[in-house]
This record gives sequence, structure tokens and C-alpha cells, in this order.
Amino acid sequence: MNRTTIYIIVIVLIGASIGGALAVNRYYFTEDEEVEEPENVVEEGDIVTVHYKGWLEDDRIYEEERIFDSSREVTDPTIITFTERDRGEPFQFTVGEGVIEGWNENIIGMQEGETKTFTVPPEKAYPEWSEDLIVDIERDEKIPVYEEIDMDTFSRRYGEEPNINMVVTDRFWSWDKTVISIEGEIVTMMHQPDEGETYQTYIEGSWDWTTEVLSIDSSDDVIELWHEVDKPSLVDAEHIALHREDFADIQDIKMESGQGSDTTGIVVGVSEEKITLDFNEEVNNTPLTFEMEILEIQKGIEE
Repeated sequence: MNRTTIYIIVIVLIGASIGGALAVNRYYFTEDEEVEEPENVVEEGDIVTVHYKGWLEDDRIYEEERIFDSSREVTDPTIITFTERDRGEPFQFTVGEGVIEGWNENIIGMQEGETKTFTVPPEKAYPEWSEDLIVDIERDEKIPVYEEIDMDTFSRRYGEEPNINMVVTDRFWSWDKTVISIEGEIVTMMHQPDEGETYQTYIEGSWDWTTEVLSIDSSDDVIELWHEVDKPSLVDAEHIALHREDFADIQDIKMESGQGSDTTGIVVGVSEEKITLDFNEEVNNTPLTFEMEILEIQKGIEE
């Protein structure tokens, strides 16, 4: 083999090597093609229409997590809760406005038709909570035989002006009491329960609160009572305020703490000495889990 032939072979081999390397480089090291982002994803300011369900676990009432809010109709009786919302239709809102922070954060980037499940901590949902909304009532309670109220209050409660010897049914205790005197604007009534009798003090749905009259001592102006109620019965502060005026402040305390105006509370404890009531909203100060489906996205107007 002559020198010229050797040169040609070497050149061919070098060329093949370079070509192969270039081919390998093109095959293995080509730059990744850019992946197109979805055109219609949720951004702040968009108007979105969604279906959703919300779960929470409130051990004051139930032992397991259940739905407390839903855009769809709720038919399962095991998920009933006293503050539930059963919208029965899709919900529409503007992203970044009018909903909890945890919703705004989790919906950004979702697409139409997408479903997502996420949990929102209390600080990004409803963090408000107040110790002042937990109230005790003594189970063994003593009340006076005689009650004084003003004329206006009497008329509002019983729907007519008072007269001497007039008998009315007490709005809280459900027993009779008689008007025994009217002096100026002050009406004095005498409670007339039967000793040993049990009265229906309060009822809400399947929960009730009864009171037994243990003794009546007119000489000491005292009626001794025993309250019977089960956890987790529901109660209404406005109704209890007919007996204890301090319960009339519950609504104001709730509104001041940012919890709305609902006056429903829950019996969270029953001991031999007392009944403990909690008027904090069940969604407050607790994690909330949501399943959300994006039905429609209407893009916001760009400034």
C-alpha cells in the first residue's frame, strides 16, 4: 500500500469519526424543545366558576371528618352539620377577592376541567377564635321565686300588656308564672313550677335541654333546679338570654372577633358541676380540606 492510499484512508477515518461525533451530538445533545404552557389557566383577577366540597373535623360534634360546605346538593345524612351550606349550584368568584387566602393560593395555575384537593391551615382560612365565647352554666342552679321585668320587655315577650293575676308561660323555663304586682313600669311575677317536675327548657332538632325542679322554698325566695343536657347538643344564646342577660352579649363578641352574627353554640362539656357551651364557629381555628373543580375561567381585564 502506497503512502497516498494510506493518507486517503486516514482522511476517510477522520471524516467518519467527526461525522459520527456530530451525529451523536445531534442525537443526544440537541436542546430540549420548549414546552408550551396551557393557554387558559387561572390567574389573579380571573372570574372562575367552580364546583367544590369542603370537609372539616370538629370533635366537639363528630368523631370523623365530614362535609360542612358544598356547591353541590348534599344528600348523605351522615354529613349534616348545624352550619352547613348546601348551595346546589356552581359558585363563581374573582380570584384574589372575596374568598379565603387558601383558595386563592391553590386555584392559581389550575385549568378548566381540572380537579384538585387541598388542605388550608387556619391562618389562611378562618383563624379567629375567642375564649370569651366559651361559657359555663351551673347544673345545680338556684333562681328567685319572684321575677321583675319592665313593661316593655313583658309586652315584647308575651305579646300583650300585663294585668294583675295574669298567667303566662315562661319563655325559657316553659312553666307558668303569675303577675302579682305592677308598680309604675315594673312588673313582678311569681314562678309557679311543680316541685319534682321536669320541664323542656330548650329544644333544637334532635337535641334538647331539660330542667328538673328539685325544691321550692318560698320563704327564702329560692327555686333549686337541675339541668340535664347531652354533649354535643345545640343551643341558642338568644334563647338562653331570656334567663341570663349576659348571653345577650354573645352576638357582639362573635362579631367583634370576626366570626359573624350567628348565635348558635355547642355543648362541649357536661360534668357533675357544670355545662360548658362553646359559641365559636366550627370553621374557625381549624384546618379545612377542599375538593375544587374548575368549570369555567373568564380572563380578567389586563390594565
